[in-house]
Amino acid sequence: YTTTGTFATTGVLTVTGTTLTNNGTITSGGALGGTGELINSAGNTLNMNSTVTITTLTANADPNTVTYTGAAQTIKPTTYHHLATSGSGIKTLGGNVIINGDLTVGTGTTLLTSTFTTDRSTPGGTLTVNGTLSVATTFPANFNTHNLTSGTVTYSAGGDQTVAATSYGILTTSGSGTKTLAGPTTTTGALTIGAGTTLDVSASNYSISVGGNWTATGT
Repeated sequence: YTTTGTFATTGVLTVTGTTLTNNGTITSGGALGGTGELINSAGNTLNMNSTVTITTLTANADPNTVTYTGAAQTIKPTTYHHLATSGSGIKTLGGNVIINGDLTVGTGTTLLTSTFTTDRSTPGGTLTVNGTLSVATTFPANFNTHNLTSGTVTYSAGGDQTVAATSYGILTTSGSGTKTLAGPTTTTGALTIGAGTTLDVSASNYSISVGGNWTATGT
């Protein structure tokens, strides 16, 4: 089955025993489920406002965009071309996610990596954070361009982490352990070192330039 133009549902979209190919824009207002496959083909858009439990989501065509538009959602582990969040709430990785294009964390949303990663498959593309990126594992790798100055990046693991050398908007540490700079680092906004964490400039004594308030309840 193939959709063209704009296709919107207010309830559950179930794909079972078949493949649904999107050749336009699908907006799923309810859950996207079933044992079949949804293919988001090149140049097209898939907006998902609720849970995503479909067995197979194929979204790696160059280019296509998948946006999680609801409140609290789990991001299905698969390979995406462009992946974005919008709406509100926390979007939590349900497994390792691979990006072939760009990753965008929208205003009002938090992308929580949990115990997983969201790396680009090869160097290139843009990582944009207008909301909050909560890194509980490693900072998203292989993005050549970082647009972070309008958002917040939190290194939130319950253990040691490496802080990517880049320019942040707001930078915070939480959880526990030592967060060690990988290189010279800047923030255009505040730096907050959370309780139970240590921000280490490393043995190389890397610089950190803070454009806003510096708050430390940790060390």
